Amino acid sequence: MINSDLYVAKQFFDVGIPGIVTATDNGKYLKADLIRLRLGSWFLSRFHELAKQRGVNIFPVIKFSGTMQHPIANDKHGITVAAFAHFVYEFSKHKMVFADIQGSPMTVNGGDGVILFDVMTHSPEGDSRIGDHGKEGIATFIQQHKCDYICTGLGLLPLEEDSEIKDEVE
Repeated sequence: MINSDLYVAKQFFDVGIPGIVTATDNGKYLKADLIRLRLGSWFLSRFHELAKQRGVNIFPVIKFSGTMQHPIANDKHGITVAAFAHFVYEFSKHKMVFADIQGSPMTVNGGDGVILFDVMTHSPEGDSRIGDHGKEGIATFIQQHKCDYICTGLGLLPLEEDSEIKDEVE
């Protein structure tokens, strides 16, 4: 509790490398998670602005995707989140993919919504911290994502395999 506000932080035990995760390392991983969440918040604001501007009806914003799984959704919740992941990839100029997107139903701004949490990212360099599978993660997203009416309505470009990423993954 800080100033009567409750907070939750996670402790990392396994970060994919041998050894014990020290308090200093844990702090670095928590900071990286916070950066990803802030990036997600920024991209989500732009996504909502574009949807409103284009008149595209989306779910107002629970596991939507996995670290390396991007299932094809058939409901508005899932289709909206998949379009958001596509939006992030395009608007980051192909430098970031959001993955392992999950959320909990909550009241948001007085209405029903979903709070997204524990988001992973993939980047070309593979350096956005835990769960970043680099170019392989990006290639998996491109391969598994299927555009739907929200992607089309937002004017997002169809995903095509990036030859540089494909060559390095193979």
